[in-house]
Amino acid sequence: MTLKNNEITLDSSIVISLLKKDIFSQDIIKVVELIKKFNTQVYISHIVYSEIWVGVIASKTPKEDEIQVNKTLYELFRAEVTDLNITIARSAAAAFLEYKNLQGTREYLIPDFLIGAHALYYTKSILTTNPRDFLNYIPNLNVLTPNEFIEEFSSS
Repeated sequence: MTLKNNEITLDSSIVISLLKKDIFSQDIIKVVELIKKFNTQVYISHIVYSEIWVGVIASKTPKEDEIQVNKTLYELFRAEVTDLNITIARSAAAAFLEYKNLQGTREYLIPDFLIGAHALYYTKSILTTNPRDFLNYIPNLNVLTPNEFIEEFSSS
């Protein structure tokens, strides 16, 4: 497995896990080290940014949390926020239809389909702590967990 042009897209779960210092955060810190070592370009979609921003708005300390989110996105990950477009929207719609055809239970086009389609369009890879959100419905998307990323790139 290789990353297309040494690029990867982040799911919101990666940033949120790191900010909350949950069970994945130590692995994500190792991922950040590898991203820096290999000078990997990181992208996030506006949808991911929105999901992260919910935590800032809901916070009891929004100014401090805004600073922390910005440092995490722009200094730590050096992430670039990229746009959605018609191609991405159509890909997400097709993935959602596939989901519904396989008896999926959600009624609406959920953000995960847009996030996955965005990752497929920009980098062909996504880093997530929730691989099940993408594995079955976004064909050709390289879905990596932090552990998988570490295993793959620690040996490089």
